[in-house]
Amino acid sequence: MNVYPEVSYMFFEDYPKYNGIPIIPVQSKRGGKNVLDETARLGLDLFDVAEILGKGYETHRKRREGVIEKCFNKGNKTIEVVVQKSYCFEEEVWEVIHVGSFTKKKR
Repeated sequence: MNVYPEVSYMFFEDYPKYNGIPIIPVQSKRGGKNVLDETARLGLDLFDVAEILGKGYETHRKRREGVIEKCFNKGNKTIEVVVQKSYCFEEEVWEVIHVGSFTKKKR
């Protein structure tokens, strides 16, 4: 039970959502990787992440349960987003754990 329901409602109401669940950035536990830095380096924001999750395609990589990896082609680059289901203020959220890009190989 959330002892501060108004806090979580106010906190997440402006965040983009995927499948009705808010998307939030996180920093790695070691403190070395910040998802907002990765996102900004690619010229993206959390709303772009939500769009990639909604319109992107799943990869063939096997991820642990509760983790989703989706890709989106933009020109000759592929943008990759990895999120995991978690809880913040006892509310279910998607934590963005990685945003990256790579160049598609010519075959």
